Amino acid sequence: MSGDGDGTLKVWKLSRRRAEINIAQAHQKGIIHVEFLPGSRLLSQARDGVIKLWDTSSTAEPIESIDSDPFSFCHCSILLFHDHHLLAIPREEPAHVIDIYDIDKKEYIHRLRPSEALDASTKLGMCMHIKLFVSPLDPKLYLSALYESGEIFIWSIEDRKIVMSGKLHSEPALSLDLNNDRSMGISSSAGNKIVVFEIDWSLNAIRVVKELEVNKGGISEVRYRHDNKIFASAGWDHRVRIYHSTKLTPLAILKWHTATLNAIDFCRDTNLLASAGKDSSIAIWSIY
Repeated sequence: MSGDGDGTLKVWKLSRRRAEINIAQAHQKGIIHVEFLPGSRLLSQARDGVIKLWDTSSTAEPIESIDSDPFSFCHCSILLFHDHHLLAIPREEPAHVIDIYDIDKKEYIHRLRPSEALDASTKLGMCMHIKLFVSPLDPKLYLSALYESGEIFIWSIEDRKIVMSGKLHSEPALSLDLNNDRSMGISSSAGNKIVVFEIDWSLNAIRVVKELEVNKGGISEVRYRHDNKIFASAGWDHRVRIYHSTKLTPLAILKWHTATLNAIDFCRDTNLLASAGKDSSIAIWSIY
């Protein structure tokens, strides 16, 4: 599945290397995030300020449209929690709030307000990455939020409060991912470092474990593979880099793209990795 800068949404058949579904002008502006939902539904988010839900069996019109922030670069985050599909939506106005929307009930159920939890002098910049998840210690719902300032917050959704925080980057932050048991995380920025950090749930603390340097600055996105054995980064230098998750050592540099990379993601069922960039190309890699 892919979204183009002109608002076109495509679903690809990899065995045929062709688009099985092609929705021209699915959005009025560039698509920044796409994701499959259980069943035949898929989600798309674009810079036109709209998140749309589609039924792949009938794509003439979206089955639902949800307002988002047209000025935000941050992807929404979706999670199945207690049989409900919850969607976290970042908003720059008012005051960097994050809304939690129940797709099944079609209603907003929570609003997180950083301005109420922080000192008025704190300058966060834009929210750059969010992720809904369930704690490894209890069945509660949490959300991690990475800001342009390099600050990370972990929210308890139920309590509507920040339970952990930390400073990960001095350069503008860009991307964040957490491993499966939510004990470790990785983040990237406009600088030349990938930060590996530990989440200590017993002490409610975030600690930087290691900084991995690359030759050129600008790392658009970082992703763990679903078995947690490796993680990957997408760089402004057109390179995909693969790292060992435990040893925190580089394993490979993949060279094929000819322009800045915008996105990477691992397949849940295989060892395939997809990368996409401003060269209007998608590369499929078989990784170990």
